Amino acid sequence: MPRRAYLLFFLLLTVPAWSQVEPEAEGGPIPVDDTQMMTPPPVSGMPYANAAAPEEAPNVLSARVSVNAAYITNVVSTQTAPPAPPVSPVNDDTFSLYPTFTFARSTLRRQGIVTYSPSFVFYQHTTALDTINHGASLTYQDRLSPHVTFNAEDFFYRTSNVFDQSSFFSGGGVNGSSQTSATTIVAPFAQQLTNLAHAFFSYQFARDGMIGGGGSDQVVDFPAPASSAGPASSNTGLANSNETGAWAFYNRRISRMQYMGFSYQWTRTAAQATSQQQATGQRTDTQINSLLPFYSFYFTKTASVSISGGAQHVSVTSPDSPASPASNSWSPEADVSVGYQGKRGNLAASYSRTITSGEGLLGAFNTNSANLAGGWNLFHTWIASLSLSYASTSNATPQLSTFAGGNTVSGQASITHSFRESLIVRAGYQRLHQNYSDTAIVSAIPDTSQVYGTVTYQFSKPLGK
Repeated sequence: MPRRAYLLFFLLLTVPAWSQVEPEAEGGPIPVDDTQMMTPPPVSGMPYANAAAPEEAPNVLSARVSVNAAYITNVVSTQTAPPAPPVSPVNDDTFSLYPTFTFARSTLRRQGIVTYSPSFVFYQHTTALDTINHGASLTYQDRLSPHVTFNAEDFFYRTSNVFDQSSFFSGGGVNGSSQTSATTIVAPFAQQLTNLAHAFFSYQFARDGMIGGGGSDQVVDFPAPASSAGPASSNTGLANSNETGAWAFYNRRISRMQYMGFSYQWTRTAAQATSQQQATGQRTDTQINSLLPFYSFYFTKTASVSISGGAQHVSVTSPDSPASPASNSWSPEADVSVGYQGKRGNLAASYSRTITSGEGLLGAFNTNSANLAGGWNLFHTWIASLSLSYASTSNATPQLSTFAGGNTVSGQASITHSFRESLIVRAGYQRLHQNYSDTAIVSAIPDTSQVYGTVTYQFSKPLGK
């Protein structure tokens, strides 16, 4: 298991006292007065809020147990390594048990929430996919002083079912920047480890001036199943990757609700193929440097629209092919996002045109992606949510990788009803469609969907302030 990317999660896990601040539109703390500046989405890297604004900050230790029944279309077992014959997709029923443990601590200046949730998944027919998955997350926000803030997040998923605890349907949210690569290709029923660590700080040095920066580390790994012979994850045809990034920004308030500035971003992605059958090099090293001016307008403290655009310099090399020249190119980048968070609901949407790397692919890719997510408190005990996502890729380095690219479309909708504070029922639908003809494990399952119902019992213990 990769260790470096998990370091932030376990270090922050030891912080003894955390607390919560009501988040603004993109997840940072709301200024306490007009002398303090916002941190616009293009430079914060934090996802837009995905829940209605809380009436009060939580300060609890809670636990819940969920029982889930689902019907999944086009399930295929990836547990048999080549040269075994392929398994035809089947429809299947699943039964899952999800215990979840959450610790939330808050004061007026700080927020800290730690969540851990294993899941026990059982298939009626495709029993080779029976598994125990894991999901964990950490968020921490701290206003160190009236002019210095610090934010950190860490998400970890170990899954073999895209509809279970996977970063594709469970984490990330809609982001207002390109600091974190969008998920572009998914092996729906392959074992996968994902860990994303993200942290940034901001310093307001003047009434209308701010500087800051941060870093991130993301690992995507396809470990070999116990029954697999040959190279690790030889039955996925995808690539393991480790993406490290850093950025710095200058933020200027030009009026009470308008901000502009620029950011510099650097990322390095080391990707390694998990199949010996790749036609070209087995590894690629991609470095991307970006200079992005931005503009953000805040309708209110919890509603904003942001635009950023600039140029990227991309350099890709193949350590396995030292004779091959490095690929160097310039490319435009554009990002647009909007977010709203209210007492009754939330909405976020984004579009990005950028160069990406990693996320299961070798080399660098031209990527266009669009995302929409929202939720609404219909009544006091009813909540509806909806999300849609689209991403398309084309190979920007054909001389180093034969992967042509493709597109991914996904969506989900759910409705939740609380009979009382401790008993919650949810029903929903999720669907994934992909078009990647040169990746067997994906082209074998171009479409898969799930209809599910979940019953949750939860209880909590208030903590002293």
